[in-house]
Amino acid sequence: MGGDHAPDEIVRGALLYREKGGTADVVLVGQEERLRPLLTGAHAGIEIRHAAEVIAMDEHPANALRRRSDTSIGVATTLVKKGEADAVVSAGSTGATCSHCRTLPTIWCARCGTAPCRWIGRH
Repeated sequence: MGGDHAPDEIVRGALLYREKGGTADVVLVGQEERLRPLLTGAHAGIEIRHAAEVIAMDEHPANALRRRSDTSIGVATTLVKKGEADAVVSAGSTGATCSHCRTLPTIWCARCGTAPCRWIGRH
């Protein structure tokens, strides 16, 4: 649900990915009432998982994660933990993403799309 011009641009990117032949299924996690209208018609390979809350860019990530469990990044990482998704990609709060993803057994973290990927976690 995060990022500039979200969720519109996030949904547009998911639709474009599938339109151009992307084969991986996409799970959009966020406030369903905001996401659903952007997916007009049936879209094979794209599903929505509801999360009631988002972490604002100006919130302290650790505090927000401790106080609220139904955030979009929290639901997304839970999907990976349960084996219902293979990865988390977020355009939202980097601090919240890194804080929550630290609970996963292994993660790759590419910061801001410009820095090289680095390994975080266990192998």
